[in-house]
Amino acid sequence: RYAFVQFIASQQKQDVKNRLKKMGMQVMADRQVGWSISDRWAYQDVALKGWVLGCPPDYFSKDGQIWNFPIIDPAKLFDANGQLDRTAPGTQLLERLYRKIFSENTGVRIDHTLGLIDPWVYPKDAPTTKDGTRLFSSPTHDALKQYSRIKPDDINKDKAPDSGEWVKQAAMTEDRVRTYGALVDQLILPLAKAAGIDKNKLIFEDLGAITAPTATVLKERGLSAIRVTQFINPHDPQDMHRGKNVPSHHWLTPGTHDNPALYNWVTDMFIRPPDTMKHDEWAKRKSDHLLRLQYDMYGHLSPSQCKRRGLKTNWNDAQDLTRAMVTELFLSPARNVQLFFADWFGMRDNYNQPGLFDDNVNWQLRIPHDYQKAYFKAVSQGKAINLPRTLRNGLKIKQPAGPCTDKAFGSLVKELDHLAAILDEPVR
Repeated sequence: RYAFVQFIASQQKQDVKNRLKKMGMQVMADRQVGWSISDRWAYQDVALKGWVLGCPPDYFSKDGQIWNFPIIDPAKLFDANGQLDRTAPGTQLLERLYRKIFSENTGVRIDHTLGLIDPWVYPKDAPTTKDGTRLFSSPTHDALKQYSRIKPDDINKDKAPDSGEWVKQAAMTEDRVRTYGALVDQLILPLAKAAGIDKNKLIFEDLGAITAPTATVLKERGLSAIRVTQFINPHDPQDMHRGKNVPSHHWLTPGTHDNPALYNWVTDMFIRPPDTMKHDEWAKRKSDHLLRLQYDMYGHLSPSQCKRRGLKTNWNDAQDLTRAMVTELFLSPARNVQLFFADWFGMRDNYNQPGLFDDNVNWQLRIPHDYQKAYFKAVSQGKAINLPRTLRNGLKIKQPAGPCTDKAFGSLVKELDHLAAILDEPVR
C-alpha cells in the first residue's frame, strides 16, 4: 500500500512540474536535514552511534534546538583521506535522496547547510544541546577528535565551539576547504548538474551561527545563500542581511518559517513594545531600525522627489511598515526574493517558534482551500501584499533623477497602478 501511494504521489508531482513548466513557473523543493521516522528505522545502521544532530544555543533558543535527528557516521561516508567513498552505505543513501529530489524539481533549497559541512552534534537523549560540539571541527574532543578536519592550533581557544569564530579563518587552506566541502563538491553539485539543475537553482540555507568552514565553502563556490532583513543590525553599514549588501546570486527575504509573521515583527519593532522589554529600551531600538529602513529606502531621494513619484509611507502604521519591508526586497542587487506564504496572505499567526517543541502550536498554518478568494479579500482590506503596488513603488524608488523619458518604464508603471487598483476593489 505504501509503495502504491508513493507511486501515485510521484506521478502527480511530475504532472504538476510539467504543467508549471508550460506556464513558465518552476518548482523549488526542500531537502530537509531531518529524517522521517521510517527512514530512521530503515537506515539506522548508517547513523553515528550515541550522537544526534541539532543546533547550538542561539538567537532562537538559549538551550539550543533539540532536533534529535540522526547524523550519518563519517566512517560510512568518507575514506581515510576525508574524501567521499562512493561505495559507502551513507554515500549511497544520500545519492539516492538527492538524485530523486533533483529529478522531481527544477530547484532545491538545501536545509541547514551546516549539517552537511560543519554539523553540531550532541549526546543522544540529552535535555539540551549545550554539551555538543562541531563534529568535524573538534580536534580536542575525546570522543570525536578522530573526525576533525583541523588541528588544535586551528581553533580560537578563547571562543566556545558554538561560536562562529571557533575555527580560525587562517585554518581554511585549500585542502581543508575541499575536505569540508566534499559532500557539496562530490555529490550535490554533480547530481544537480546531471539533472539539468544549475547551481544557481540551489539555495544553501545558511542561517544561524555560520562557521568559517561553512562560509568559506559557500563563498569560494559562489553558491546561493539566504539573507533575512529581520536580522539586520542597524548599526552596521556592512551587515550581510542589509539589502544593499546582498550579492546578486543570494536570496533575500524579510523572514522565514522560523521568524515571526512579518506583521507581528513590525508591530513589536515599531508600534508597541513587547511585554518583555522596557519602553526606553524599545524606543531606542525602534528609532535605530526605523532610521535604517528609511535611509535604505528613501535616503537618496528628497521629500519633493518622493511626493512627485507618489511615494508615501506612514511610519506609524503597522501595515504600511509591513509593505515597506516587502518593497525593500526589490531594491537590493539580489535577483531572487522570497516571501513566506503567511506573509503573502497577511496572516497574523506565527508558523513556527524554534526551541518550542509543541506540534499543537508549531507547524499548524496552512494555505486556505479557497486561497484565491482569501487573498483577494485580504489584499482589498489592506492586510495581504498588493504585489503590483509593491513592484510599482520599487520601480519609482529606483527611477533615475529627472523627468522620466523611458516610455516602456512609464507604461509598466501605469499597468502596475491599474492592477493594484483592481486588487483594492472590495471583495464580498
